[in-house]
Amino acid sequence: MDSEQLKLLDLALVWQPYGGPPDEEILLAFGISAPRFRHRIRRILAASSADPILRCAATMLRSYLDERPRDL
Repeated sequence: MDSEQLKLLDLALVWQPYGGPPDEEILLAFGISAPRFRHRIRRILAASSADPILRCAATMLRSYLDERPRDL
């Protein structure tokens, strides 16, 4: 996992207790839309499914990732 992927995951986890990061925060931090952010988080977690820490992160983020449409 590269540093950008870690930053993406970190932002998602920091904001997880509040329903995920605000769209504006995602745009300012990464220059991408919220749907693209969720898509990238899903890809990071899927590619790292063997890592027990990332499996825990996936569980924590499940409601955030599933609550909104999966559009790009």
